[in-house]
Amino acid sequence: LGPFFCGAATMPPQRYSQLVRMFGQEDFEKIRKSKILVVGSGGIGCELLKCLVLSGFENIETIDLDTIDVSNLNRQFLFRKEHVGKAKAEVAATTAGQFNPHASVVAHYGNVKEKDKAFFDQFDLVMNALDNLDARRYVNRICMAIEKPLMESGTRGYLGQVQPIQRNTFACYDCTQKTDQRSYAICTIRSFPSKMVHCVVYAKLVYERIFGVADDDDDPIEFDKLKAETTQAGGDSKQLAINLFNKLHHTSINELLAMKQEWTVNKPVPLETYDTVSQTKDTIDNYTDRQPLPVELQAQEFVNKFVELSTRENKTPFDKDDQTAMDFVSAVANLRATVYGIPKDCKFEVKAVAGNIVPAIATTNAIISGLLVIEGIKLLKQQLDKSRTVMCVTHPKNIKRKPCVIYPTECEKPSPKCYVCSSAKAPIGVDTNVHECTLGMFIKNVLQGQLSIVEPVIFIGGTGVWDPDDEDNARLELTLEKVGLKDGVECIVSDDAADLELNVAIKHCAIHPQDSAVSNKAVLQKVKDAAAETTTNVDEPQAMEEEDDDEVLCYVPKDQQRELSKKRKRDTVDVDAAAEAIELD
Repeated sequence: LGPFFCGAATMPPQRYSQLVRMFGQEDFEKIRKSKILVVGSGGIGCELLKCLVLSGFENIETIDLDTIDVSNLNRQFLFRKEHVGKAKAEVAATTAGQFNPHASVVAHYGNVKEKDKAFFDQFDLVMNALDNLDARRYVNRICMAIEKPLMESGTRGYLGQVQPIQRNTFACYDCTQKTDQRSYAICTIRSFPSKMVHCVVYAKLVYERIFGVADDDDDPIEFDKLKAETTQAGGDSKQLAINLFNKLHHTSINELLAMKQEWTVNKPVPLETYDTVSQTKDTIDNYTDRQPLPVELQAQEFVNKFVELSTRENKTPFDKDDQTAMDFVSAVANLRATVYGIPKDCKFEVKAVAGNIVPAIATTNAIISGLLVIEGIKLLKQQLDKSRTVMCVTHPKNIKRKPCVIYPTECEKPSPKCYVCSSAKAPIGVDTNVHECTLGMFIKNVLQGQLSIVEPVIFIGGTGVWDPDDEDNARLELTLEKVGLKDGVECIVSDDAADLELNVAIKHCAIHPQDSAVSNKAVLQKVKDAAAETTTNVDEPQAMEEEDDDEVLCYVPKDQQRELSKKRKRDTVDVDAAAEAIELD
């Protein structure tokens, strides 16, 4: 779409004349009259709204629950400094509308998961520009229920993907298993870390337990008990910080070593007590945020930031932009890494992990947004035979003897075992401890957290187990076994909002209740089997038809072609990574 995306000022006097010549009068009228919903007004959303209004779409609505932060301004170009703190959807709609005075861009400031099928049914096409799995799954299920065409997208750094979704024709978002790399087993986090990310997650748990809002009453560090003992002994907040330091990095590690003889990860080495380990003449002023601190200064940072956080009147959830909280988390993470022999990170790197920060490249967002419009128009025109899943990769790959970084492939077919879009509903296995896991944990962690069911209703046969309308909160505290969800029981879970009904098979395992999860042996394997039956090998690009000119090529000068040829065996296409580009800006 090239020059048409350069801005309203470059349009000819008759604004749509070139677009009409490109699409044809009949198809362009369809574009003008189509009603489009853009879900998300962030990195991709801003670029997408611009592309839509400059492509002739005149009836657009966008929804987002987020507000504008200073960190958004370097790439979400519809926002300016004076917009900080305002709703993204409202500002994006107002600014994008200025690119085309004929276009109507309506904003919805709110959560898309609060919108029902009737809201989605008014649109001709839904385009996702989201930044989380949960919302993606919700929108996907609504669109599958009402058979509404959906365009899915995602970027991660230089990687990106655009996926057309049409029920009974193309695979839906849930046809293939999506891995959430932010989830880790509780036992790994608490006792057997092997990566820095494990230490950072642990540090955030410690922060939330003490200064934030913990998810449950579980207290793995026994902070309440330690606080009571320190207070009884007349200790202040600094003494409490020192006692906590000694417990986390000395006492608890020695206790763990006494219980366990063999280690599959690095055997932990306890630190000396605070009074010993904190002795140094070095100062933190000698280091930048890009330099890891020595353990002596990490210990001092731990105590100093604990005392500073203790002076706050109210508890607040962890925020990566809260410098004091970030300093404390960095100290906890690096001290734990030292204990387990894991290479330390500087504050800058810890912040990237703690804040789940994925590099955001404005150019990638722009490319993916343009591809969203191209493929979205095909869905509107029902040119399904020409629709393509398109990936943006980092290493050029030869397609029709041309090196490309934009990599189109045939759209995947629906999985016959998908529990969302397939008529054959295979049971979903869930591993859990029925003796210890409560109904509330099961609903929150598995049904809502992993399966993204908004308000689950649970039945066994014709007997109701849970209905959110009943508001029987005491029942949430009962174990699964006591409410009838025993080992081998198959229950029905329905979600009226997304018109979804699942068969869930319970399997008892001797695991921590917080580790309850969709069984790898059940649904995950079935999903993989289905994918193997219905999809092509993504490692080898399919030959595209000669008349298919949708690919955007990255041409390399002739004098570089020989060197590129030598690198072909080393430079592989990042297709798998692009396919998993589930983090949006």
